[in-house]
Amino acid sequence: KQWYQRRVRGFRGCQGAALTRETLKLLSHPDPVRQCAAASLLRNFAMHRYGIEAIVGAPGWTERLLDRSYCVDREAQTQRFALVIAFRQSAFIQELVDRDTQNKITKFVNEGAHYRGGETAPSAVLEL
Repeated sequence: KQWYQRRVRGFRGCQGAALTRETLKLLSHPDPVRQCAAASLLRNFAMHRYGIEAIVGAPGWTERLLDRSYCVDREAQTQRFALVIAFRQSAFIQELVDRDTQNKITKFVNEGAHYRGGETAPSAVLEL
């Protein structure tokens, strides 16, 4: 609760782009609860044209949105995936996002929520 109160106080006075920038930063925060909260908020932004414009206008939005290395928690991965799906399904994405970025988003969705980019499970180390 204290974190929430500090964050809300920090958001007061934040307008549009600053709020979106701060929320995008939370996607790469080590705490999975904050990642889930940020993904849920951004998913709601993505339902509206002004939300897509705010996300696309933030610097580094593609990297923060599509980088899977920050999500180690399964719920955070699922929330981020739901955010990307909402972003992809938006009617405004065609006119606000370039074709190359749309292809990256489509690739992300096609790989699935829990894709780890060729990583395999750690093998057991045998000591002799």
